Amino acid sequence: MSAPPRSDSTAPRRDVKTQAFVGPTIEDAKRRAQEALGTDLVRTETVRDIHAATSTAQGRIAEETLREAERRIPAEAIERHKAQTVQEGQAGTTEVQEFEEREARKVWRKGAPRGAQIDEIECTVPAKNGVLGLGKKPGTYRVRWSAPFVAEASYTMPALVNAVYWG
Repeated sequence: MSAPPRSDSTAPRRDVKTQAFVGPTIEDAKRRAQEALGTDLVRTETVRDIHAATSTAQGRIAEETLREAERRIPAEAIERHKAQTVQEGQAGTTEVQEFEEREARKVWRKGAPRGAQIDEIECTVPAKNGVLGLGKKPGTYRVRWSAPFVAEASYTMPALVNAVYWG
């Protein structure tokens, strides 16, 4: 989109451009755009309001996981809070009773800690089919699993507006 033609043919050509501005409120971001662009400002468009967000990381070592959660906070965040461990790293063994390994995995997953994975699964007691459905019994599966440390860091993102202006 170009500026309307001028009667003076030697006038420089001006194009419509956009530039992002941030602030602790939408009004402040708009004020910053007005101060920076002055009379060239055509309008502002709100991209996002100020909002709280969380950065999450998973890892095998607590300190590294905390550092990674903080590293993932965007540079433009206006309030940053120290990362906290929300889940300790852990491992365990669980027995599940199901007729098939695939179903045993599903049942285990429902109660598993966040980010946990199956390291090994073995059938310790096979399922019994019974006769004509009578005496049918599920098998027993031993699931060895591990779960990572999980850390979260909260922060606040500033308001963001796009300024449309003549450049």
